[in-house]
Amino acid sequence: ARQVGDAVFAAASISRSVTVIKGDQIISFSSPVTSPNPVVGTTGVAAATAVSPEAVTALPVAITTATPSVCTVSGSAGGYSVSYLTAGTCTLNGNQVGDTNWNAAPQVTRSVTVVKATPVITWAAPATGTVGGTLVLTTYATSPSPVAITFSSGTASICTVSGSTVTYIAVGVCTVRADQAANANWNAAAQATDTITISKGSQTITFADPANTTMASSPLSVPATASSGLDVTLTPTDSTICTVSGSASPFSVNLLKVGTCTLTARQTGDANWSPATAVPQSFTIGKGNQVITISAPATGTVGVPATVSATSDSGLTVSVSVGTSTVCTLAGTTVTFKTVGTCTVTATQAGNTNWNVATPTTATITVKRSQTVTITAPATGKVGVGGTVSATSDSGLTVSVSVAPSSVCTLAGTTVTFKTVGTCTVTASQAGNATYNPDSATDTITVGKGAPAITWAAPTTGTVGGTLVLTTYATSPSPVAITFSSGTPSICTMSGSTVTYIAVGTCTVRADQALNADWDAAVQATDTIVIIDVPGAPTGLVGTAGAARVALSWTAPASNGAAITDYVVQYKRESSNTWLTFNDGTSATASATVTGLLPGVTYDFQVAATNSVGTGAYSATYTTTNSTRPTGACAVLPDVVITGAGGSPQTEVVLPSDLAGGKVSVIGAKTSANNTGTVAVTSPTSGSVTWSGYSNTKTWTGTYSYTATGCTGTASSNNLSISSN
Repeated sequence: ARQVGDAVFAAASISRSVTVIKGDQIISFSSPVTSPNPVVGTTGVAAATAVSPEAVTALPVAITTATPSVCTVSGSAGGYSVSYLTAGTCTLNGNQVGDTNWNAAPQVTRSVTVVKATPVITWAAPATGTVGGTLVLTTYATSPSPVAITFSSGTASICTVSGSTVTYIAVGVCTVRADQAANANWNAAAQATDTITISKGSQTITFADPANTTMASSPLSVPATASSGLDVTLTPTDSTICTVSGSASPFSVNLLKVGTCTLTARQTGDANWSPATAVPQSFTIGKGNQVITISAPATGTVGVPATVSATSDSGLTVSVSVGTSTVCTLAGTTVTFKTVGTCTVTATQAGNTNWNVATPTTATITVKRSQTVTITAPATGKVGVGGTVSATSDSGLTVSVSVAPSSVCTLAGTTVTFKTVGTCTVTASQAGNATYNPDSATDTITVGKGAPAITWAAPTTGTVGGTLVLTTYATSPSPVAITFSSGTPSICTMSGSTVTYIAVGTCTVRADQALNADWDAAVQATDTIVIIDVPGAPTGLVGTAGAARVALSWTAPASNGAAITDYVVQYKRESSNTWLTFNDGTSATASATVTGLLPGVTYDFQVAATNSVGTGAYSATYTTTNSTRPTGACAVLPDVVITGAGGSPQTEVVLPSDLAGGKVSVIGAKTSANNTGTVAVTSPTSGSVTWSGYSNTKTWTGTYSYTATGCTGTASSNNLSISSN
């Protein structure tokens, strides 16, 4: 700013600066139009401008799509075009990036809802057609919707539709209908129809020229058809040469004589088809070669007449003759066989104007004598029971015999075995030979149910507490399971097929077997088993004591089915818990004398009986005290006894106290060496002498005794034999 001054003021000037910054701008969308909503398949206009609070900036706004699957944008700031592709929300973005004077505008979006379009089907089909014609309709019906158009006929008597193809079947007006379903972007189209005027169709006849032939080819099969599918007629020009049978293709043409056969095929049309052009065809018929067929048996039997005949495919009469009159003769059609040999039959036909001479035909008949096979077989049989079948021939030749079916019967040699109820067929065959014809015969055997017998083979004895599985010991030819029961439940009981012996006595076991389709029920079969047990305990055990021994007696117990063979006598000192068995050999006598006891010692005794089952219970204990030995006497000495157990067996001699201080000689033996010695008894109250050293890993045997001196006289003890491991 300046001031030039005047008369009073001097000139003056001043300057100021201001900074100008970029302006802000905003975007204004003027389109697209949102009402009414745009539809799929259409386009619209989009426009937007950038403005400032003061004025329009005139900068171009770029419009883009944020939903390219729904809509796309093309064009430039001068004018944008929006294409609506699918139903949904179309979102457009408006952007202005600014320049040296203007800041970029904030992005502005606009959304518009795109709705389904409704397509219209357009027809452009031909206006006319002919019966028998077809048309592919997809070429003539179009729509903007991508959904496939479906077609149907509105006049099924005039035209039919398969897929997209219409076929014209009758004269009239054919109405075709087009429909199109909805999808995510398009509504269903309204049904669209079109009409096609159908006129008569043209038809042609297909009739191939038959090849030249001969009379032998009659009848010929000749096809002739019309493209309309209507039946064709076929007629001959000269019915003396050929005729036609049948009213539809293929026709049967009968050849009557040599010449030219002309046939004409015609189709006269109907309401929907125009008449077809007639088609004639001709072919030449020449003489036929005829074939003779002889009907005669392959074999003959001497003395049995047969019939022979011969025919020609020409229908002409055939002459028949036989040679070798010594073997056979012919009268009319009857041939008689006179002897064994070959009879030859010859047939001839001389031909005529339509047929050539036939080649003579022969047949041979092998003539043999007859034989008769006779079967010998029972009329009836029973399952499980065999029978005898045989067969003979009056020719003396060997006859083969078989039976069937194998499910009912089988044959081994001449023995037939019946397996199931039914009919067994016996077949006997003789194949013949150079002189005799074959012959066979059959016979039937009615097979009824078998009568099974249960066989027992059980043990005769058993012991109380024992068991036996009876299925091993009761057998039957019937396959039905055998069931078992006890006839003496107080002696034995039954569980399934196992019998348990519970008491001494006679056990009766019963076996039954039910019927089935092929076997009757078996008669109940029984068996007996004697049940035994160890003897009872002896009773009344008593004894008489002596010096160093006791004489025992008792009452024999019940033997429980098996004889008592021995008694086991045991004894022990009353103060001991160990029982010793007295070795008195084997004896069934109810008494025994136990020796080797100590005088004046109290002993317990018990006895048990033994039989073939084992040893029974012991008797009640009998207790007694031996008498003492006279002082200084050597007449009665105690026997050798065994003490020790386990791995240290030993021989112990117990002496009376009055022999203390005397001499005792103890003699022993074992496998490795003899062991002898003399032991002094020094204790006045002890009478025990022990000889030990027996190995429990070796077998040792021996006889042990001792001799006492120092008493009145000298005496030896009884011997004790030992054998142990």
